[in-house]
Amino acid sequence: MRPSLILAMLIALPVVALAAPAEPRKPLDLSRFMGRWYEQMRIPNMAEHDCYAAHQDWSQVAPGRFMILQTCHGGSEAGPERRMRTPARLIDPSSTAKFEASFFGGLIHKRYWVLDHADDYGWMIACTDDGKYASILARTAALPSGQLAELKARAAALGLAAGRLVFVGRGAK
Repeated sequence: MRPSLILAMLIALPVVALAAPAEPRKPLDLSRFMGRWYEQMRIPNMAEHDCYAAHQDWSQVAPGRFMILQTCHGGSEAGPERRMRTPARLIDPSSTAKFEASFFGGLIHKRYWVLDHADDYGWMIACTDDGKYASILARTAALPSGQLAELKARAAALGLAAGRLVFVGRGAK
């Protein structure tokens, strides 16, 4: 291997290490976490393309196991409703903030971290375990713009690509 290539790899290594996703800040009280969460902001992804007025309904089905009913509307908030049931399970019972969800009958598995949440469980910041896709969700269908700006700044402080977060809550265009 050429010395210049080795040097470039060594220089890039710390940058890659800095890009590692954050860890959850605090555990979840799962009984308080269950219920409806409205998506406010997200980093765009193909799975949620053309998905408006999205929300998730979490319910516990067994210790450490959950069912997530994901609902959104195609085309606009008034568009046809699309639903998907997604089973999930805790992967780290000590933190209770790390989940693995399975899609398409278990063909695809994806891990998600709840990085931070309000003490009253009014909002949460979640992301994929690699930090690539993040979202801000709340118990109410719409948060004030000032609070959304604060949560976006909080997501940036957690190391997420907050500049890529887009508003997808009620009234999004």
